[in-house]
Amino acid sequence: MTPDALCRRHVEALARSGQTVPAYAREHGLKPDTLYRWRRRFPPSAPEPAAAAPRLVPISVEVEPACEVVFPDGRRLRFPASLPAATLRAWALALGAS
Repeated sequence: MTPDALCRRHVEALARSGQTVPAYAREHGLKPDTLYRWRRRFPPSAPEPAAAAPRLVPISVEVEPACEVVFPDGRRLRFPASLPAATLRAWALALGAS
């Protein structure tokens, strides 16, 4: 391993460790000044952004009506094709379409 690669490895490990420079240096038998110098010369790579937590967003699914009655005044009555004819007739009468 090249000397530069070793320096970079320590700088990256220091950044990942969350330790202070003096604590890391003491743990690895290095001088803090040496680590500071390496960190200036080989800045640690930017940490990868944390993945955003998935958000649950309420959704609603609307199925297009199978049938629609449009009244002369512009009102619309939408209904599924499975609606019984008697129910449709009752709605139409209630809405004034005789």
